[in-house]
Amino acid sequence: MNIGIDAFSAIGKGGNSTYSKQLIRHLLQQNGTHRFYLFGYLHDLFRPMWREKGARNYTEVHTQLSPSYFPLPRLTSINEVLLRVVARLRGVEVFHFTNPMNVISGHWKRVVTVHDLAPFHDSSWAKKDATNLIKQKMDSIISSDAIIAVSEFTKKDIVERFNVDPNKITVIYEGANEEFFPDNDRAAVHTITGTDTYLLCVGQLQPRKNNLNLIHAFGMITPQFAGLKLVFVGRPVSSTYLKELHDAVGKAGLGSSVMFAHSVDNAGLRKLYTRASCLVYPSLFEGFGLPILEAFRCGTPVITSNTSSLPEVAGEAGLLIDPHSPEDIAEAIKRFLSDDHLRGKLRAAIPAQLQKFSWEKAARETLDVYASLA
Repeated sequence: MNIGIDAFSAIGKGGNSTYSKQLIRHLLQQNGTHRFYLFGYLHDLFRPMWREKGARNYTEVHTQLSPSYFPLPRLTSINEVLLRVVARLRGVEVFHFTNPMNVISGHWKRVVTVHDLAPFHDSSWAKKDATNLIKQKMDSIISSDAIIAVSEFTKKDIVERFNVDPNKITVIYEGANEEFFPDNDRAAVHTITGTDTYLLCVGQLQPRKNNLNLIHAFGMITPQFAGLKLVFVGRPVSSTYLKELHDAVGKAGLGSSVMFAHSVDNAGLRKLYTRASCLVYPSLFEGFGLPILEAFRCGTPVITSNTSSLPEVAGEAGLLIDPHSPEDIAEAIKRFLSDDHLRGKLRAAIPAQLQKFSWEKAARETLDVYASLA
């Protein structure tokens, strides 16, 4: 089978890019007779993105014009035409849009991965243009031949909100990057944080991630835990929101007890996960929640929300909180830090929970979706 994939979705950072990149890499590692056509940007023609050792089952196809290099009117329409023409010439039978923002119709069977429906729950949780685009694309998404949802929660959300036949939707969990594993580098962590005792929060700094409530909760517990820090790793969605966070820190009198590390590579993040007391991930809404798995792979337990997909991902290795209540978040942190038995119980549950998630498993199950359309 000839399979097209929107590989340009793998460029950049963030959950969707990580999903696209890791899924494609693990698809190429599977044995089989499929031929993959990885559609990328024209300006990357002489800069191959995919160098999978031993894999000869793929071809990079450079058709898409990036707005940065080709600021043309009606560029979206031009890109759609280019993709359709080249996909037909390559004999693509199934096209997998790993980012639903990119879905277009064509002669192929259409597979779309839906990560979440956050803009339909609260339009402020996404940029205005992204919210408008996903709403415009929903008819194409739900009329696809197959839909992959990254959690049972997202599947249920699609079914209930758009009355989609649940048999059309397959839940395929994401995995965690192999770059994350226990890496107990005290010196490196101390260089970044200036401390040996800290709570870690990972993810873009934005209202949906509930950073403000975490700061308020942290302020409630600091008198009981001298020297404890709260470390945020992630870029801010805007300078306005970052100022709001800094103002909250100042108002709570937390000073140097809260720090923001906007740029940390995976090697540094791995070390931060490993030495953190725990990951605190009180997001209001997630289609999946990759930082939870990354923390688990480093042997670190998690305090996370009892909403959306997060209980699925955390399982018995997570302590669940009400993200809307700073008091509940604070109480969970106090309980975690004060209870040796609880910490041991959560850590002991990590290996079994991790067995449910791997990119290799995600790739195999995705191939099964393609085969069902043959």
